[in-house]
Amino acid sequence: MPRQWTEGQREEARQRAKEHGFGRKANVTHGPSDEALLLARAQATPSVVTKDNLEGEEVTDGDSGTVTHTKPGLVRVYKPTPFGYKARYIPATNVTAALNNGFLGKCPDCNGECGDGPNDCPERPKRMYRTCPVPQCGKQIFDYEQKDIDALEDDAEDPMAIRDDAYMQSTPQLRTKAVLDKHMLIRHPNEAAAAGIVAPVQREVQRV
Repeated sequence: MPRQWTEGQREEARQRAKEHGFGRKANVTHGPSDEALLLARAQATPSVVTKDNLEGEEVTDGDSGTVTHTKPGLVRVYKPTPFGYKARYIPATNVTAALNNGFLGKCPDCNGECGDGPNDCPERPKRMYRTCPVPQCGKQIFDYEQKDIDALEDDAEDPMAIRDDAYMQSTPQLRTKAVLDKHMLIRHPNEAAAAGIVAPVQREVQRV
């Protein structure tokens, strides 16, 4: 048979339990905020020291032949932009001002420290891209974000909007190639000529 407790016995058992710590609420401690962690990381970031050699310069007796420059180290933060938060590196001494202007210590999309490339964040939609074929360059040309393409399609439903089918038929392949061709003509004219890439005006001249 189960034990029959009197009210006095129950009260005595409750008191003994309290003396041993049972029934107390656990003390939940919260870790430091993201802002506090970013400030601590900024304080721990070492300064960058560079030295310039004064060889060949006129120096007075007793002066050293080098000049030492000290500047603050860089800390990665996430800057608010019209296109979302982007990773940026700023001097450690500017972190407090950056926090006051809405910068964050972590990416708000993945809650981590992803890179600054359009496809670096694991929680953002991926974008198609091309890479400049010049080895010394390697610049990546990214297509539009899908939400920007959807916005253009929404505008096309407006009865006052002029719908140009020639532009509506563009694809990620065509858009990125047009931008990469322009990049090649401006930055790498010799390689562009070797690849047969010509400016639109030159195409018209060739046709004539």
